[in-house]
Amino acid sequence: MKKIIVSTVFGINSVIQAIFSLLTPVAVAVLVSMLLTKKFGVGTWIYAVLIVLGVFVGLVSMVKYLLAMAEAEKARQKELEEGLENGPGEAPEKGLEKEFEDGGEQ
Repeated sequence: MKKIIVSTVFGINSVIQAIFSLLTPVAVAVLVSMLLTKKFGVGTWIYAVLIVLGVFVGLVSMVKYLLAMAEAEKARQKELEEGLENGPGEAPEKGLEKEFEDGGEQ
C-alpha cells in the first residue's frame, strides 16, 4: 500500500513539475513583453515573438525534465530489483563488506 501511495505522489509531482516547466517561460515572456511595451514603447508585435519563443523554450524544458524523470525511474527500478535479488536484509551496494572488514575501525 505504501509503494502505491509513494508512486502516486511521485507521478502527481512529475506532472505538476512538467506543467510548471512548460508555463513558466511563457509567463516570463508575457511579463517581459509588457515591460518592453510600457517602458520602452516597443510595438505589440513583441508579444507574439516572445510568447512563441517562450512556448519553444518551455517545450524544450519540459522534454528535458521528462527525460530526466524517465532515467530516474529506470534507476529506481534497477535499484529495487537489485534489492530484491540480495534479499530483504542485505544492502544492494557491492562494496560495503570491504568497508567494514576491519571491524569498523579506522
